[in-house]
Amino acid sequence: MKTSESIASQAVLDQQCRHVQLLRQIMAIVQQTNGTQVYRAIAHQIGSLLAVNCCLIWTSQNQSLTLQALYQSEEAPLEISLEQLQAYLAERLTENTSAFIVSSEGTVLDVQTHQNQWPQAAAFWLVPTYSQQQLNGWLGLQMPQSAWDALPNGWLQDITVQLGIAIAQNRLADCERQLKLSTIERTQAEQAWQESQRFIQSITDASTNILYLYELESQCLTYANQQLEKVLGYHLSEIQYRSSQTIHPQDLERLNSQRQRSVALQDGEVLEGEYRFRHSKGYWRWLLIRETVYSRSLDGMPRQLLGTATDITALKQTSSDLEKANEALERLAATDELTQLANRRYLMNYLTRQWQKLLETQQPLTLILCDVDYFKRYNDTYGHQSGDECLRQVGLALKASVRRSSDLVARYGGEEFVLVLPRTTAADAVQVATRIRQNVRQQAIEHRQSEISQYLTVSLGIAGAVPTDSQSIEKLMTRADQALYTAKCQGRDRVCIADATTGHSSIMCP
Repeated sequence: MKTSESIASQAVLDQQCRHVQLLRQIMAIVQQTNGTQVYRAIAHQIGSLLAVNCCLIWTSQNQSLTLQALYQSEEAPLEISLEQLQAYLAERLTENTSAFIVSSEGTVLDVQTHQNQWPQAAAFWLVPTYSQQQLNGWLGLQMPQSAWDALPNGWLQDITVQLGIAIAQNRLADCERQLKLSTIERTQAEQAWQESQRFIQSITDASTNILYLYELESQCLTYANQQLEKVLGYHLSEIQYRSSQTIHPQDLERLNSQRQRSVALQDGEVLEGEYRFRHSKGYWRWLLIRETVYSRSLDGMPRQLLGTATDITALKQTSSDLEKANEALERLAATDELTQLANRRYLMNYLTRQWQKLLETQQPLTLILCDVDYFKRYNDTYGHQSGDECLRQVGLALKASVRRSSDLVARYGGEEFVLVLPRTTAADAVQVATRIRQNVRQQAIEHRQSEISQYLTVSLGIAGAVPTDSQSIEKLMTRADQALYTAKCQGRDRVCIADATTGHSSIMCP
């Protein structure tokens, strides 16, 4: 069982944990929030963690009080009006003021002077906050005497110290926001920037991006956080006036153009681009540069750009590798593995694209279907490996027979091949077919089982048409296939042309 001492120790530990938690939460609020929301969030944290009936926060500046936040539990009304509380505080806006108590009857007692003489009806504890030994606010707590007595030593002091820092930091943040909208003299603006720079230094150095300020007139960097050295290996003083020398020559003009366009930027608009920068060790790194107008001159022209630079070198490499992999996959998906020609899938896609294009321009499209004569006998005689090599050689002969980049050679299936010849009539395609027969003959591939030659031969069928709405790719393929069939029936090793009007085929003998 737990002893009374262990229970007491645990209670003290729990109090300390709550205390540390509250201080951390106040710090987090200051970093993540701004304006009056800071005070509201802090009041809520203090009020809920200390379980007070009411928590108020005032800020004090130039002998003036402003109520910034009021936290109030649902079951606890204010025992003293806000007007009365502010009247009491207005009498104590001095640098040496101290905490005091206001009872529900209106009695006012100094906490230090009357520490052991507090009234039983004490309602409000009012504690001043300081920053750099200057009064900057008040914390008001409506809570029972017992709750006040239960606060551990030093708790309230730590809380008010942290609140004083929060008020000072939030006030400084407000000054920064006001500076952006004001029309003060340039020297005053620069002086205010130097003061705010010290405040935001710790925040900017925690960023994983390079944060910087760029002066447009002098074309120099006036500020950069520690990430500059981590990403590019330079200290600000090394490249402050020669940052352009670290930019890749091919990217410098683009970056200068981006900064010239900033003249037309509205507040809040961002320009971005990807550029290469030279590391201090000599290699290049890709950075994503995003810039917006930070300050303007009296005539409204941009004076300073606030920028972020994100290292995307690894992403660019991954993207490049991915593009290469996709290109390889596309080639693989479109290529016949055996002959390295276009496969049937790519053939049909290409044929569809060309048909649509030539339908608009009303130019002819011609197909040549090519079949290896007695190929089954070749496989049976020489074996499938020799048959595969034979098809590869025929594919090379077909590739060598076309002259234009728009002409496509594809393996249709088995020992059949197709040539797509855009902007070519059937009569002109005869010259291509003739070159095919000649190129295949010059290879002198032995074929002992052929009935027409001791060497390998091919038969070809040609069909052409000018695409129209009444025509179709399927009809054109059928006519070319019929012409090939006729060539094979008439003895093989020859070219047959399908007539576009009659549908009959004319034969060209060897």
